[in-house]
Amino acid sequence: MSSMPTTVNSAGGASYEIDDLGRLHRFLMLGTEGGTFYASESQLTVENAGCLLRLFNDGRGLEALEAIKAVSLGGRAPRQTPTMFALAMACRSTDLAVVKAAYTMLPEVCRIPTHLFMFVGFMTSLGQSKGWGRVARAAIARWYTSKPADRLAFTVTKYRNRESWTHRDLLRLVHPRTRDSSQQLIFRYITHGMTGVDELLGNLRPSDLAEVEPVLAFLRAVETTTKATEDTLDEVLELIPRHKLAREHLSTDLLKLPQIWQKLLPNMPITAAIRNLNKMTRLGLFEEAHNLEAMVQLITSEEVLRKGRVHPLAVLSARKVYSSGRGLRGGQTWEPVPALVDALEKAFYLSFHTVEPTGKRILIALDVSGSMTWGNCGGSDLTPREASAVMCMLTLRTEKAARVVGFSDELVPIHLRRKDTLEEVINKIEAIRMGATDCSLPIRNAEALGLPVDAFIVYTDNETYFNEQPAAAMRRYRQHSGIPNSKLVVAGMSSTNFSIADPADPNMLDFVGFDSAAPQIMADFIADRLI
Repeated sequence: MSSMPTTVNSAGGASYEIDDLGRLHRFLMLGTEGGTFYASESQLTVENAGCLLRLFNDGRGLEALEAIKAVSLGGRAPRQTPTMFALAMACRSTDLAVVKAAYTMLPEVCRIPTHLFMFVGFMTSLGQSKGWGRVARAAIARWYTSKPADRLAFTVTKYRNRESWTHRDLLRLVHPRTRDSSQQLIFRYITHGMTGVDELLGNLRPSDLAEVEPVLAFLRAVETTTKATEDTLDEVLELIPRHKLAREHLSTDLLKLPQIWQKLLPNMPITAAIRNLNKMTRLGLFEEAHNLEAMVQLITSEEVLRKGRVHPLAVLSARKVYSSGRGLRGGQTWEPVPALVDALEKAFYLSFHTVEPTGKRILIALDVSGSMTWGNCGGSDLTPREASAVMCMLTLRTEKAARVVGFSDELVPIHLRRKDTLEEVINKIEAIRMGATDCSLPIRNAEALGLPVDAFIVYTDNETYFNEQPAAAMRRYRQHSGIPNSKLVVAGMSSTNFSIADPADPNMLDFVGFDSAAPQIMADFIADRLI
């Protein structure tokens, strides 16, 4: 941050001025180069990433590409949509060096077919009449030919279509060429199905037939499972573990059977397991003790949670829905298994270690007004109060220099311990007298007491202020505290169109709505990893 130019702000103090490279980082993380993160994704436009065009025009296109690559490969962006949009803009640049570099990094940045389809969709919408040139076709062809045959076969059959594109569409667009017989077999399968595969096999030499046998066996297994019925159940139950098939490789009819889920369970990713607990419970899978034990072990494995980057907010939301016995949408019901409810509770606390601490002095301000108990956050079953309590706990458990206050029309201390449960936190909040909402109050109080704060995090469902704009209070705090880059994060727990942060201020950030991506973005922002 110290390398950023400073300007004199409206309070007479120095503040940092965000440059276009900083705005690009914001775009890649937030989906907009301004100071607001929207929980529900809006349609991306060139105006959202005007910083990219300016970087291209200033001859800094390669520098921008390095930023795109670093954010993508570092796993720092909670969503890949802005990254794919930025990469597509680079590929449509008038700077040939930028275009070449962008296409070169395409296989690295587009790691799964969903990313590739997204990129192609953006290329089409940005290109209008430009069409697909030789360089573009070669880059997309390289995405396919650069992958080992076994991995390619698995990924193209698991992710068959996304964003209105299919692999068949792309192969007919780019016509990839390869000497690898197994890849040739996969391409024929994508474009002509098993009929085309059988025709190709008739033209292969005996040595090539032996080479393609593993991929051929996998493709035949996928064909069997995607078209299978209960009449061929025994064969499918044998194929799933042999080829480590995923849920997406199976027909809809098969996914209604508990035996199928039992075979999927040993290789099921943790996020898929948590997401499908309701369905497996309805099917009676956990009536068998060994299935229940296996699922409990999976959900409560600290290593699995860490590798799967499972966030506490996602676990808590799943626990609340599962324990209710009723889905958020539709009329599906189930009888919750107590051992699984307990396992999700344990996973909730185990998953806190996945959040990297910032090491900063943080003041958390919780809106304790009555409206925080209304509605839900980000399409989850969590109220604003519950979601803000979870986020507060997360910060307290990961940050050594964090403190908490409650506010409405006055400031009140909240005595929370790092080991408090969610229920204990909520009970302490609910015991506080409630009033109107003054979002600037925590900042003004810190200024009056001379508290050193590197970052204020304000959780509220209402942007109301009746004393002073939070942004103005923040600028004055920086001037008087001697901490010129102190940050302000305002998390609007309900999705509205408000914006408290100054989009030109690199140290202010708004959240509109709420989802499990928010904590990662907050931590990156506070620790100067966002800009």
